[in-house]
Amino acid sequence: MDRKRNRRSIRHQLHDYHAQGFYFVTIGTYQKKKILSSIHDGQVQLSPVGMAIIRCWQEIPWYFGDVRMHDIVVMPDHMHGIIEIVSTMTPRQISAGTSKSLGSVIRRFKIGVTTQMQSQYGRIWHRNYYDRIIRDDAGLHAVKAYIRLNPIRWRGDES
Repeated sequence: MDRKRNRRSIRHQLHDYHAQGFYFVTIGTYQKKKILSSIHDGQVQLSPVGMAIIRCWQEIPWYFGDVRMHDIVVMPDHMHGIIEIVSTMTPRQISAGTSKSLGSVIRRFKIGVTTQMQSQYGRIWHRNYYDRIIRDDAGLHAVKAYIRLNPIRWRGDES
């Protein structure tokens, strides 16, 4: 008997994730392991995994020319970032396997970090990620402020 899980998508069902725009993403670690950074007096101290995250974040535009990576913060057990998709794909490009959706960007990012760090740290990422579509300038400014202030608000006992 085949016992595949039927996982429900947490993506917004009416949104095209190839669409031009800004996205606020949160990616957590596997089993909420605190291996990405430490925070002291509101300042982030990156671990080797955290440094790989920054490198891979900056490298994404090499793989996806129509994607811009914006603000990022690397917390002990998760990271937040803003991704901008600059242009849309045609339906023909999408069906031909050249998809540059938000999901494909996140997948490439997670693979990059995992490839560099898995032998040392084991499994790095939770299987999924969370996103919020940023709909206007006010929303973008609010998310940027949240990212900037996140280390100051961090409590080490959070889970």
